[in-house]
Amino acid sequence: MIRRGWLQDGDASLLQGQLSRFFEVQSPEDIPFLAHAAKKSSYEEGDIRPAQLAWLFRVKQIARSVSVPAYSERALRKSVSRLATLLHAPEEARHVPKILTEAGVRVIFVEKLPQAVIDGVCFWLDTNAPVIGMSLRYDRIDNFWFVLRHEIEHVLRKDGQKKRNH
Repeated sequence: MIRRGWLQDGDASLLQGQLSRFFEVQSPEDIPFLAHAAKKSSYEEGDIRPAQLAWLFRVKQIARSVSVPAYSERALRKSVSRLATLLHAPEEARHVPKILTEAGVRVIFVEKLPQAVIDGVCFWLDTNAPVIGMSLRYDRIDNFWFVLRHEIEHVLRKDGQKKRNH
């Protein structure tokens, strides 16, 4: 987190204060679980690594700064068909954020942290504000499309609003 510039290096009390601000809590001991549905390597009950949680919160911070129109399930379903037309050429993936933004879905790319084995996530800023976060952990276009479609399905099912789903 320090290497990414999310926190500044310093003594323990400075780091504790920064961690509290980063996770929006009074104390690092109060760091909450963030309801989400994720494409990650492990789905054991209660299994979320600290690095994964930090990555999720970073995606959330960035997502809050992105302005999108109101979410529309109908528009998202239409966007799935539009996205399918882009599969023929890797460079067409550049249109993904615009297409999903038009449906009211925030798409955020944050490089994974070491120890945060996570490919993608779906969560909601509120009941009508879905977010898809992707780490692009694998530099392969097939993985990009697989993870993206997986997370879109979570949005369509409203997964990640209250409890963790796979």
